[in-house]
Formats: sequence, C-alpha cells, structure tokens
Amino acid sequence: MRKFLAASAMGILTFLSKGQTIDNQQIADDFKFNFNNYLSNYLRPFSEGFGAAGGLGWQMPHKKKTKFSIHVTPVIGFSLLPDTYKSFDFNSMPKRELELANPSDNILPTMVGGTANNTLIYYLTYSDGTRIYDPLNNKYVTAEIDALSGVDLPVVGIPTVGTQVGVWLPFHTGIAIRYFPKLAFGEASIGQFGFSLQHDVAAWFHLPVEVIIGYNQQRLNFLYDRPIENHSDDNTFTFTSSSRGFDLTVAKYLGIIKPYIQISSFSLTNALKLEGDFEFNYDDLTGLPPSQTTQMNFVFSDPFDIQVNKSFVNYGGGLFINLGIFFIHGQYMLGEFQNASVSIGLKVGF
Repeated sequence: MRKFLAASAMGILTFLSKGQTIDNQQIADDFKFNFNNYLSNYLRPFSEGFGAAGGLGWQMPHKKKTKFSIHVTPVIGFSLLPDTYKSFDFNSMPKRELELANPSDNILPTMVGGTANNTLIYYLTYSDGTRIYDPLNNKYVTAEIDALSGVDLPVVGIPTVGTQVGVWLPFHTGIAIRYFPKLAFGEASIGQFGFSLQHDVAAWFHLPVEVIIGYNQQRLNFLYDRPIENHSDDNTFTFTSSSRGFDLTVAKYLGIIKPYIQISSFSLTNALKLEGDFEFNYDDLTGLPPSQTTQMNFVFSDPFDIQVNKSFVNYGGGLFINLGIFFIHGQYMLGEFQNASVSIGLKVGF
C-alpha cells in the first residue's frame, strides 16, 4: 500500500509539471478493482471450496419400523478440489492498467499453489486514461506488488465441521439441526445454524426400501472487528457462508448396516468483505513536501469485497453401521468436487 501511495504521489508531481488532471478516486477505484480480482483468483480454493461438503451427513440412523428416534453426532466433512485450483491464468483475469513484470510467466499460484516469482505492476493514469510518465526518472509512474505464493499442498482439501441433533417422527419425517451459538474470542466471533428436513415417501406404500426426499440449509458467520489495528477508523472483516441442497436417497437395512445411494443438487454462496473507509494523504508519506502532495487524497471504501456463487450436482452414496446405541455414518459423493463426511454418534429409538 505504501508503494502504491508513493507512486501516486509521483503522479501528483507530474501533474504539477504538465498541468494535466488526475482523478484520485478513479485511481483508488481501479486499484480496488484489480486488488479484488486478483484476490478472488488467489483465494478461489477457499471461496469456492468452503462449505461444499455442507450437504453431506444429514441422513439419519433410524430403522424403518422405528416410530420415533433421536440422535446426536459430530459431523466432519471434507472437499477434495482438483489440481486446477492450484493456479490461475493472469491473462484471463479482468484488470485495469495492470501488468506483470514477466509477462511470459502468466500462470500464478493460488493460496494452495506453489511459489510466485512475478510482480504485479499497476500503471497510474491521468483522467483521460493516459499513463503518467515521470521525466525525472525516465519511467512510467507505477505501483508494484509482489505476487503472493501459496502453501503448495500436495492435496487440495477444504474441511467442514458441525454438531448435529436430529429426531425421526412417526409420520416418516426427520428433522435435524446443526447449531452452535455465537462464540466470541477476543475481537472475533463465529456462529452457525443449519437444518434439514427429510421424508420417506416409500413408507406410505410399505415398500422394502426407503426413498427419502431431503432438503438442507445452513449458514456460518465469522466476524473480526478492527483487523487493521493501526487504522484510526473502524474496520470489520466478515466471512459468510450459506448453502442449501435438495437430495434423493434410496436406502435399505441389511442387518446392522444400511447402505444407500444418493443424488443431490447443491448451491452455496461465500462472501468475504473488509468494511471501512481508508483515507490516505500526504501525511502518510515521508520525504515529500506538502506543496507537492496537497492534491493527494485517496479514499478506499470497503477495499475488499468478494462474493462467490456456486451450484453443482453430486452423486454417490453412504453407509450406516448400527452398534446398539452407537452408530457410524460415512458418505462419499462425486461431482465437481469429491466430497466425503464421517460421523460417530449416539441414537435412541422406539
């Protein structure tokens, strides 16, 4: 950010010498546009993968002749992302006056990719779109930021966790809830709520299998107040993940096990946002006299704002193993991602 401001100040110097106009807000907006599009690609594994396994594990361990049952279980899910999520093509990214120091090395890593060996260069422009040239240093006025490296994971996976409480009612319908109240720790807080509704239509016709139509929905909220502590104004980082799914399940008990097959339609929305106004002027710079920077006043409002909407179809199956009041449930689904979940819980029924 300081490099960007220093480069912007050089633009003001050129402005004073040439008499051309500079739109400070346009520069701020262009920088925000580039910043958001770059981070959208860099964070893609998290913004698209988080919550993708949230539609798993909702099935209930009731037996066909059980009129009422209740169960409690933790659910751990995992989404395995393809290797294409390790990198992205800079040339296909929307951008404004943004280039690479090494244009031939245009494949950049995401947060789970490898090491980045390139630099992002933003060219400041006058109001008419002409790039600002500094005759004193014989170069264009730019802001340079090193491309971010990733953690280079051998397997790209995004986990999800939750605790589920469910009941199966006499009219062949089950209701499950995943919930933990808003939990605060320091300046941050997190909370989650989800529910599922399932109905066995085959039970009305006394068929030898279960044919269950299900719906699930959940939402997770994370808030971090004043993540940028040295900034004088209030600022807040929020992450919200919401999803919903419809599924069709066919299952049958075979002794203590109940295998099933399932197809589901799932959609999710993940949003990351840094809210606040960040204002910079010549007081933020050193070595530049006020007479040369009096027209410099950049305001970045909500500089980070990314929302991802994703929809896909999953297909696969799962297995229940009933061991008295205990049960084990595993599920594996294919689709755009490979999703899996496992849970070990308690159940009581009659």
